[in-house]
Amino acid sequence: MGFVIKESIFFGGDRGQIRELERRFSTFKYQAAILFSEVDHPEMARVYHGDQADSFTGLDAELRHANSFASLDKITGRHVCFFGCQKPPQEIRKRDLVVGQQHEEGLDDRVLVRSLGRFFGLSNDELPAMVISPNLWRGMVTVIPCISGMDTAGAVLRHLVKISRRFRGQISDSALCEHLARGLSEAHPPRLFEPQRESAGSVQKIYRGALNLQEPALHGQIMREIESTGAALAEQLRVLWASSQRDSASLDEDAWMELLTRFGQ
Repeated sequence: MGFVIKESIFFGGDRGQIRELERRFSTFKYQAAILFSEVDHPEMARVYHGDQADSFTGLDAELRHANSFASLDKITGRHVCFFGCQKPPQEIRKRDLVVGQQHEEGLDDRVLVRSLGRFFGLSNDELPAMVISPNLWRGMVTVIPCISGMDTAGAVLRHLVKISRRFRGQISDSALCEHLARGLSEAHPPRLFEPQRESAGSVQKIYRGALNLQEPALHGQIMREIESTGAALAEQLRVLWASSQRDSASLDEDAWMELLTRFGQ
């Protein structure tokens, strides 16, 4: 079953929120996040949304549709849940798919995708990628870097469904990682990673701060929160804030992206 995430739901929330999210998705044996951006990976986004290219006909079109959100949502059912950072197709939107607070449009999906990637140990060069675990909110995860597109993502999700049906319980993280490695590229093998969840709250503040920094009423509050993450980072944000005030039509997007994707350094 597919869901849309609008903020970094896997880290940064209070314990009550984390417990509620764990409870909500505990009925699924496996959970997967598909990390790609519509801006950086437009072809992957088109397949995900089910858009058909004119040059795709017959079997090619069928294979393309098989890896769309709508098809994968149906195939995974109650066995596997997957998360993406993009809007679902119109016909699916009637279901309550959105997880996390939906912000006003301001920053494109690269901010969220890259912040999630860094949290799960992925560099920007390793995107698009997948992150898989019986519980994305606790313990180890299996990270699959540099996936070739939705064909790989779809194949992994279908394989997780088969594993879920075959085994009564959940297999260990190490066994799952080793098992998936057999069918994936040797050039970019999956690996185990344990996120630093306790220290991730500051990252959530940065992300939310970036979305709200242009709101004058929130500026003082946001800056006080961000200052707790380090004086150097706060100073860089002040510079960006000043430049955005001078040119309120748009933020310095490249500067924002560089800053927001360096939180782990």
